[in-house]
Amino acid sequence: MLLVERWILARLRNRSFFSIAELNAAIAELLEDLNNRPMRHVGRFMGS
Repeated sequence: MLLVERWILARLRNRSFFSIAELNAAIAELLEDLNNRPMRHVGRFMGS
């Protein structure tokens, strides 16, 4: 989980959000991208 948290925070660091909904939408988009990436060692998708 720490890796995911750092990955998301690194990508959001220089952005400004004006509502919690806007922040949540950005996080959801990044999580979707992350979950669709193949895992490095297993070769399966993280979301599978």
